[in-house]
Amino acid sequence: MLQMLERCAAQPIQSEEAQFAETVREKLGYKLPQNSLPADDVKLYQKIQLMPFTPESVERYKAKAKRKAENGEFGKAVANLGGGLMIISLLALFFGWVSCFLNTISGVKPEAAELGYLLTIGGLALLLVTGCMFWFTSGLAAKATWKTMSLREYISPVPEFVLQTAVDIQSQNPHAKFFIHYLETEKMTVDPFLIVILHPDGSRHRLDYIEVWNEPGFKGKRMV
Repeated sequence: MLQMLERCAAQPIQSEEAQFAETVREKLGYKLPQNSLPADDVKLYQKIQLMPFTPESVERYKAKAKRKAENGEFGKAVANLGGGLMIISLLALFFGWVSCFLNTISGVKPEAAELGYLLTIGGLALLLVTGCMFWFTSGLAAKATWKTMSLREYISPVPEFVLQTAVDIQSQNPHAKFFIHYLETEKMTVDPFLIVILHPDGSRHRLDYIEVWNEPGFKGKRMV
């Protein structure tokens, strides 16, 4: 899933493009997708030989990771059980209707007709039970939430390559602030990002997603 993430272009955004994007945002409230950064920020990232991820690819990745976490093993178990019950109910309905049809045209034994009715009623009841099961369990899926905290406060292990990136950025911009953006579920923390704010004075309101790693069991090396 990491392949969904894309890095920003190494070319700085042109002043005309930046001005047009700002005009559109102010007048229309629409934020144009931008895969480029201001020239001075590009220069910094070029020095460490690593560009941030594009905001659009990060949002796609976060949405898919959240769905995957919420519909993981629990969703698979419900789907497997529901699928099995659905097959059984359809088979019961099929054989029940066949028995009833044959009894209608050929007058088979009453026991066979009764069996056909029982299979039909049983199949319909099982279909109803399956539908209720899906409806009741739809709200029981695991909850997953994206959260952010300062790197200083983050207590889980952080890969060495991520820390090295933070050190490299700090050496170029001592005012940079670092945060961990992570997906929290009831059981664990998964898919953390390293976020850097290059301009904490508020001159530029932008979060740069610069690194990501898989938890649990990250491999300790950059995968994308």
